[in-house]
Amino acid sequence: MEGIELIIFFTLFTALSCVRLYWALVVIVFLLPLYIIRFSLGSIPSSLLEGMILIVTGVWLIQKRKELFFDIKEGIRHHHIAILETRIFRAAILFLIAASVSTIISSDIRAALGALRAYFFEPVLFFLIFISLVKTPKKLTPIIVASILSGLSIALLAVYQKITGWNIPEIWMAERRVTSLFPYPNAVGLYLAPIIPLLCGWYAYYSSKTQGWKKKGIWFVSSIIFFVFGSAIFFAKTEAALLVVTISLFGWALFFNKKTRQRALQGIALCIFVIVISQPLQGFLKEKIFLQDWSGYVRRTVWTESIPMLKDHPITGAGLSGYKHMFTPYHTKKFIEVFLYPHNIILNFWTETGLYGLIAFLLLWITSVMMLVQTLKNVWTHHDDTATFLNVCAQSVLVSYSIIVIHGLVDVPYFKNDLSVFFWMLIAISFVLYTLSKSYEKKLS
Repeated sequence: MEGIELIIFFTLFTALSCVRLYWALVVIVFLLPLYIIRFSLGSIPSSLLEGMILIVTGVWLIQKRKELFFDIKEGIRHHHIAILETRIFRAAILFLIAASVSTIISSDIRAALGALRAYFFEPVLFFLIFISLVKTPKKLTPIIVASILSGLSIALLAVYQKITGWNIPEIWMAERRVTSLFPYPNAVGLYLAPIIPLLCGWYAYYSSKTQGWKKKGIWFVSSIIFFVFGSAIFFAKTEAALLVVTISLFGWALFFNKKTRQRALQGIALCIFVIVISQPLQGFLKEKIFLQDWSGYVRRTVWTESIPMLKDHPITGAGLSGYKHMFTPYHTKKFIEVFLYPHNIILNFWTETGLYGLIAFLLLWITSVMMLVQTLKNVWTHHDDTATFLNVCAQSVLVSYSIIVIHGLVDVPYFKNDLSVFFWMLIAISFVLYTLSKSYEKKLS
């Protein structure tokens, strides 16, 4: 984007934020991948996504200043701030503190400050704005739809790339691995995989409300979108994403309802039969699951070499954006490049934010999952429209979490602008679902 185009875009987005702040939030969700559009404000690098989040934050602070002041005043009067009663918020504060300390000790302060802003403070701001603006199922639905449409846009571009070869980076052209808007193929799977459960949840909810041709229409549209998503991940050759999505969706189907459980058991039986009779497939799965191919060897090597570094710096890790610099002396197999991260979700957070940052991340994730489980408990025995919506959404987000965590065992599902905001969006949805389920249960009692 040229300077004048950026000015026009941000002017229009600011106007939208001032008039319809909630819909500006929805636009951010849809445009998450546009972090790739970068520019500089003087010597400060930024991106389109960061600019949108900061604009929404500014407008939110201005428009909600009286409510925020009242909440803080009441909190001080009663010796606490209400939102601090939630463990999720305490974990978020610890998360930010850990990232800030890791920035101070980083060997590259400039890069660390950029990472601190893009991967920590802005996603947490997004979370706060989300839970402030989204307080009803009616407002949660457009957010989920925006995420699905965002993924569909990325997937369609990836399929178009595969067909035409357009704009595939030269390094990936020989294999014709698609990258969509992103600079590398794995980013396609990392972005699309956790959106797929949201698509399945959208289908499950709306198909339960309709009959006849409308239900068939929803099934047809959902199937097409699902096929496009799967094709994009397949064309990007992100095998880990395909495997994780398959396992997670089968797991979800086993618990969703009696009908899906029967379908899942049939599908699992068919898969087992195919694997048993196919020696090549057995070899392929063994190679991928036990990391016996080249990609798996590289990851095992990186993990093995990262552990001695963490033994020497167990509390602080390498500091934010400091892994590459600190890891180099421990790197003995020079034919393997030095990556920005160890490509394991535990090691990623440990090296980047220290042991305290890893603990904060685990607290965030565990608390969020507990909120979803409690949501399911609150609505499980009810079958009205609200209960069905909360039930389906909670299960969908749980599957998204499982995909992120399992995929994260061999990749980097957080330290990227769009992925970090998406992760905090899931935390925000979990928070909203939990509060809605408590209100629902209280209303029934």
